[in-house]
Amino acid sequence: MKATELTGKKCYNHLGGKLGAALFAFLIEDGWIAAKEAAPTTYELTEKGMERLREMGMELPDAL
Repeated sequence: MKATELTGKKCYNHLGGKLGAALFAFLIEDGWIAAKEAAPTTYELTEKGMERLREMGMELPDAL
């Protein structure tokens, strides 16, 4: 494995490692998720995120 590869591993049923961190950073930077105002360490899916995930085929409720 090369040092530049993004690798991830499962940690408490969540994606961790460099891959998890890179994915998390992308989701924030591209506006798919945003920190909640009342709880800045809690993130929620944005309208843009819901739209993009639906475009990729993920089934989501009409409102979260």
